[in-house]
Amino acid sequence: MPVIITHNDADGIISATAAFLKYPEKKFSVYFATPNSLKLALCKAIARHNLKDEIFIFDLSPNQETVKIASLFENVTWIDHHIWDDIDTQNINAINKVEYASAARLCAEYFGLSGEIFDLADQIDKNSVKSEKAEYLRDLIDGIKFFYGKNSILKLKFLASKLAKGIDEIFNEENKRMVQIFRKWVSDASKEIEKEVKIFNNDKTVAILSTNKQIPVRIVLKRLEEMNLKADVVAVLYHHIKGKKKMTKIELRTMKNFDVFSLAQKLGGGGHKHASGATVEGYLKEDDFLKFF
Repeated sequence: MPVIITHNDADGIISATAAFLKYPEKKFSVYFATPNSLKLALCKAIARHNLKDEIFIFDLSPNQETVKIASLFENVTWIDHHIWDDIDTQNINAINKVEYASAARLCAEYFGLSGEIFDLADQIDKNSVKSEKAEYLRDLIDGIKFFYGKNSILKLKFLASKLAKGIDEIFNEENKRMVQIFRKWVSDASKEIEKEVKIFNNDKTVAILSTNKQIPVRIVLKRLEEMNLKADVVAVLYHHIKGKKKMTKIELRTMKNFDVFSLAQKLGGGGHKHASGATVEGYLKEDDFLKFF
């Protein structure tokens, strides 16, 4: 059975949809991952599948270790649009083009596909949503992850398969209720952001939200714009427990063309110049975060 390991955001989900569209006759085993959990997802795939099975990895940045693990499979295609380090990828079919708005768009080109769904991926991943469909899809995916948590995997895979049949497939009553509930939660959370976000002014203006709620960084950006605040760096520090470990997921954005990728690298993460992230052990405090500048 062919394998897909893909990012658990809209871009990664639509990238999986591209594979479903290209190979409608195949049944894929799908794993959702973040850059931080990619190694674990690869190890699970190795334990559960034949190494002769074809594997696709979408919208996830590699390092030398994850490339080496993936290379245990005989047929690996890795498609991504994030910035990569200098990595030896000679044993895999690596397609990395950072100029693409989304990995899904790059998948579409690779598979010889086109369609509205890839336009939506571009809008969502660039955080420049213009259409109601893109806004609905983004909120649906965030709502599924927020309300279902660890149990969202099957829901996201089902969503990817539905999108392969057409965007209109996802406008059912259950999904509409999910979007409605999530948007109400976003509205309530936005009111709290103004009270909880902290602004630091030194050489750069840095806005930091420390939270135990999985608040999408786009909501923080929107609220800051409404407050007429324009920060060089916007950071959401999401404190949570994983297993028995305290962890901080860090989402980084800029409102002034600051290179947050270089900042994410110092934290062991990656991404794009204007949108990056990282995950570190322990609860990272604001003062400790500011030391990375």
